[in-house]
Amino acid sequence: HALWLYPRWLGFPVMQLPSDLVWMQMLLAEVKPAFVIETGVFRGGSAIFYASILSLLGQGRVLAVEARLDPAVRAAVAAHPLGERITLLEGDSKDPAIVAQLNAEITKIAANPEVAKAWRAQGAAAMTMSVAEFTRYLEADIAKWARIVKISGAKPEQ
Repeated sequence: HALWLYPRWLGFPVMQLPSDLVWMQMLLAEVKPAFVIETGVFRGGSAIFYASILSLLGQGRVLAVEARLDPAVRAAVAAHPLGERITLLEGDSKDPAIVAQLNAEITKIAANPEVAKAWRAQGAAAMTMSVAEFTRYLEADIAKWARIVKISGAKPEQ
């Protein structure tokens, strides 16, 4: 039985089980994210769902990536009242150009003073950087902690 084919959110088909949508809204209400990244847009229902919950929470954007975005879906999402909260990107989510676009969108969101304030209140700070910069940062951090573990003589518990 293809129950997942029938759910709709504000008129848009959603390829998620209704129970998953309930769990997602609970998670979004608790976390209150500045953005949600969705890979796989289908007919736009999930993007509209996330945007509606974020709108009710008073903050947040949806960054949605689809390999082959149907022009009718792009137009319908853009025309929806919640469309201004949604950025649709077309291409492979692993493509460096798409990753760069996502990075640019996230950097814009992180630069918002309200977002930065909310993150500070949660004990977080934005570290906006390119993929190459992040790779170098991560490699240096791993090397630093590997050195510390080696010097400390720490061993995994058996």
